[in-house]
Amino acid sequence: MRLCRSLEIERGLKDCLDYLQKHIPADALYLEQYEPENSAMRLIARATAEGAQGLDIPVPLPESATAAMVYAATTDWSSFEAGLFSPDPHPLLHESFWDEPSQTSTERRHVVDARTRAVERHAMTTVAWKTKHVVEMLRDLGFGSVETRGALTGVSNLPDGPLFVVVAQQ
Repeated sequence: MRLCRSLEIERGLKDCLDYLQKHIPADALYLEQYEPENSAMRLIARATAEGAQGLDIPVPLPESATAAMVYAATTDWSSFEAGLFSPDPHPLLHESFWDEPSQTSTERRHVVDARTRAVERHAMTTVAWKTKHVVEMLRDLGFGSVETRGALTGVSNLPDGPLFVVVAQQ
């Protein structure tokens, strides 16, 4: 709601940052737009403790980052009456990031207790493995028969996809 309180995006962004800083550490808040046709992110606005300003700055992305947009970084707020992270009503900030050099995906969840405003943080990092590396690792561990299949399709020897099944026998 803080972002939508004003038709001036800079003011809304600043109000949102001021609110977030009461609950989680935050130095700045940016509004960006992904432009796939230009392989770029366009900075639209920025808010800091000192104020906010409108921007119009295209930031070219390297080819690896554009390819990784399939696993694009996302940030979203949700609210729940109860759930996995708390039996009580709570807002939840979910962030996800892709790190190309380490081939890892990280997800963070910030759960704000609606009564005490205490923030509980949860994080999970997942490594992306190429099919051939998993097969090599299993063979190195002594598995003689290693077979790959597409995820839940039963079709063997598919190229690297987002998910795959490995059947190995020792």
